[in-house]
Amino acid sequence: MLEYRVDPSQNGERLDCFVTEKTPNWVSRTMAQNAIDRGKITVNGLTRKSSYRLKANEIVLLEVPAPPVMDVLPENIPLSIIQEEEDFIVLNKPPKMMVHPLPTIPGGTLVNALLYHFDHLPQMPGALNRPGIVHRLDKETSGVMVVAKTMIGLQSLCSQFRERKNRKEYFALLHGVLPKKDGRIDLALGRNPKSRLKMQIDPSGKEAMTDYRILSEFQKRVSLARIQIKTGRTHQIRVHFKHLGAPVLGDYLYGFLEEDRVFGLDRQMLHAFRLGFYHPRKNDFIEFQAPLPEDFKRVLRVLSGREPYDSVPTK
Repeated sequence: MLEYRVDPSQNGERLDCFVTEKTPNWVSRTMAQNAIDRGKITVNGLTRKSSYRLKANEIVLLEVPAPPVMDVLPENIPLSIIQEEEDFIVLNKPPKMMVHPLPTIPGGTLVNALLYHFDHLPQMPGALNRPGIVHRLDKETSGVMVVAKTMIGLQSLCSQFRERKNRKEYFALLHGVLPKKDGRIDLALGRNPKSRLKMQIDPSGKEAMTDYRILSEFQKRVSLARIQIKTGRTHQIRVHFKHLGAPVLGDYLYGFLEEDRVFGLDRQMLHAFRLGFYHPRKNDFIEFQAPLPEDFKRVLRVLSGREPYDSVPTK
């Protein structure tokens, strides 16, 4: 039996979506809907439909199969640490690294590396196989992350991310040019019903807000954008700019185009370059930056004419 309280930020969310988000890579939406129909999932002790819209502070009880037990092993994977303090570590996640393991991908993740380099990382109840993890970046996305080292750090940072007291900024290379050089994208997101891997614009989904400013345009083919996300939804930047007709370069899930083939890209050109949050003990606002990875810089050099197209790796 698992118990979850509905956070105010989840007010209005569908019951089946809430369950799958609380049990990622474990309970599918179909499994959740079947369990709801059989009365195995209740809200404040009452059975509800899958489409029931949750209210803040309601209690959701789940009688579903236990998650698969995983033996997550430490791995001697180097970490690029930007700063380490008593309660947290700030690091630069490389592209192509998953944050936490899955039953199908048990190794090579940030968590495997953290377990090797740090002892006794804290973990929230129900957050299986995610010691120290406060937030995530997509596997292909590079950039700055914070990891909690103590329970004080974990509780403070999780609260800040939940209440949107942090600051998250990205650089992205986008296909084409946008008519507006700066603006806000305020479009709710929900999971794609045909593909659990994808998100989509969904007026009845979760609030998602993205601010952007175009820094450079290259031959009307590619734009460099500086982006700040006000919310932290799955694939938020990727889906928002896909909707505007300017998908992220190299995004095989949402917008692979011929230009990506020309550059030989094997991941989306999205980098989390700045992260700000309040210090867990001192309560002053601190910010950290992560330098661009080499593949991102290489594409910028080519776009700027400082390096020929044939110098871009094809794999």
